[in-house]
Amino acid sequence: MTRLLLVQDDPSPTAALTALLRGEGYETRVAGLADAVLEVDAHGADVVLLELARVEEPGLALCRELRARPDVGIIVVGARGGEEDIVRALDHGADDYLGRPFGTRELVARIRAVLRRRPEVAGRTPARVIAAGPVELDPAARTATVTGRPLELPLKEFQLLEAFVRNPGRTLAREHLLGAIWDGVPGDSNTLTVHIQRLRAKIEPEPARPHHLVTVRGVGYQYLPYPRSTEAPTHDIAEALRAALTWRLPADGWLLLDGLSEQVEAAFRDRDYGRLRVAHQRIELLEPGNAIAADPAGAHSCPPRLEARIAALIERAEPQPVHRK
Repeated sequence: MTRLLLVQDDPSPTAALTALLRGEGYETRVAGLADAVLEVDAHGADVVLLELARVEEPGLALCRELRARPDVGIIVVGARGGEEDIVRALDHGADDYLGRPFGTRELVARIRAVLRRRPEVAGRTPARVIAAGPVELDPAARTATVTGRPLELPLKEFQLLEAFVRNPGRTLAREHLLGAIWDGVPGDSNTLTVHIQRLRAKIEPEPARPHHLVTVRGVGYQYLPYPRSTEAPTHDIAEALRAALTWRLPADGWLLLDGLSEQVEAAFRDRDYGRLRVAHQRIELLEPGNAIAADPAGAHSCPPRLEARIAALIERAEPQPVHRK
């Protein structure tokens, strides 16, 4: 599993971001600026997210010290700064600079991009983790997660899931799967059916109505990372957003929810209900009882601008009066 380290002066406000990244399948830890190097040396890190209020010392000094460890990727997270801040961060060893506010998808994409580049610099083999939609696999360690939740998979189930995740959107014939997973020996078709049912029970929100691992009648099976469906889960997303209006979160929690609300808007626009389901899962991860302590320091109610956007999304998802705080 990819190891992330979030570093900033006051680690407590990163709880919501930590929960969301864990939901993406990353092993995520938090440290202050003073403890970052010790944490990397003691536990390792594939990517460090170095959050700096200002791109200046001592953050830049820490960036230089981390750069001395060539197998660690560094992303500086700062304000939506100008060219000077970006150049300073890159000149002091950062691999990338990400300005706030940002969406979850952009952050994950930047992390993956850094992971692709760092092994070439360090002479290592490419990143071993593969992901598609809510599922992430580490074939070398034979570990798997779905929306950040670890899966217990026997060998054949793991091999089947790996075949699907490596071929998202592609129909895999039953004969191909039987030959590939059962060591080239033609297997019993019922055996494959049973294994598919067991996988669905572990990765599908509703195994009886699969949206990710679907049957292609007469051919085989197809894994859809972001399935399109004629049935819109609008009631669920409306309930999640309505609950969010009552939350108290730190500032970074509201920034993340702001980014997720943009994903919900895009999903509605494109009628992509698979993405809507994934956004719903991510919103649930930010719920205070899941992500942070009951009364975290610095928590506050939903900002007015975001509240207005959420109210509009609720009305779009489920037209009815919105009861605000």
